Amino acid sequence: MSRFPAFARASLIVVLGLVALNAASPASAGLTLTGAGTTAGFTLSNFVTGFTPNGSVGPLGIAVTPGGIMVSDYPGAVRLFTDVDGQTVANALGTTNFGTSNAIGMASIGGVAYLSNQGQGDVFRLNADTSVNSLVVHTGHSLNGLISNPVTGHLLVSDNTSGAILDIDPSNGTVTTVISGVSAPDGLSLSADNSTVYVASQNNILGYDLSSHAQVFTHALNLVDGTAVGTGALSGYIFGNTNDGNVYQVDLFSGAETLIASGGSRGDFVGVDTNNGSLLISQTDRMVRLTAPAGSSFGADTPEPGTLALFAGASIAALAVRRRAKKQ
Repeated sequence: MSRFPAFARASLIVVLGLVALNAASPASAGLTLTGAGTTAGFTLSNFVTGFTPNGSVGPLGIAVTPGGIMVSDYPGAVRLFTDVDGQTVANALGTTNFGTSNAIGMASIGGVAYLSNQGQGDVFRLNADTSVNSLVVHTGHSLNGLISNPVTGHLLVSDNTSGAILDIDPSNGTVTTVISGVSAPDGLSLSADNSTVYVASQNNILGYDLSSHAQVFTHALNLVDGTAVGTGALSGYIFGNTNDGNVYQVDLFSGAETLIASGGSRGDFVGVDTNNGSLLISQTDRMVRLTAPAGSSFGADTPEPGTLALFAGASIAALAVRRRAKKQ
């Protein structure tokens, strides 16, 4: 049952109570920076711990909203948290249960959260307290990753049943297939200039131009599930979260890999915290925050007003890298 009506009071209490926890939680259990990750200037911290997984699959998607960050998990819950580290599941400001495999991908458009599910093939619009506002569309297919396209204001979702990436207009539920012939499409992300969609597919990261629908990037990465691009000093790189507990930095031009974190539990989706440009990374029982080195951040699925200037600047640099990557 949601406690969102008391959000203003609850947020103040949680923030004051968790500042000390944030300082006392410098790194996540299990997933640890490698020497390369530490030298590069990345940092890791626990965002939320205490998720109960279904098998080894725990938290999955995130959606950044004005009221906090929503996190979905495979057992079927969507929870709302404040944007501070060191929280546990018990700190959730609101919770809605959808049932196993029915809380998968998450995205936000204009501060409104959306949810995809596998079990029923639905996409829902959520209220600020995580409860269902309305059904956007029922596809009847197994839906996985969900992101928003800030250029169109639409949603992109990976359709495992038809092997496609679908474009959904949330204003009327219109569904259009934009990419087809993708084997087991899973986590999705966009390039910094929003022209290329990246999809985790059968141990590969694949990139498709959203205008021509042509495949423009391929990189083999074992057990990859969630991806996000870098911006600023990290422009030209994509980051992959893998099921075997590793996080890789991949050069979009040369394909060179750098293992920046290892020793974790099962990794799945990732999501950009558009409030600060960090990357929230799923593990079996927690969400971990990867903070980029100074002068860089991670690309945003849906830039909020406060991040638009950073996003625009980073997009210019990333565009040149994307064009080089197309030549491979």
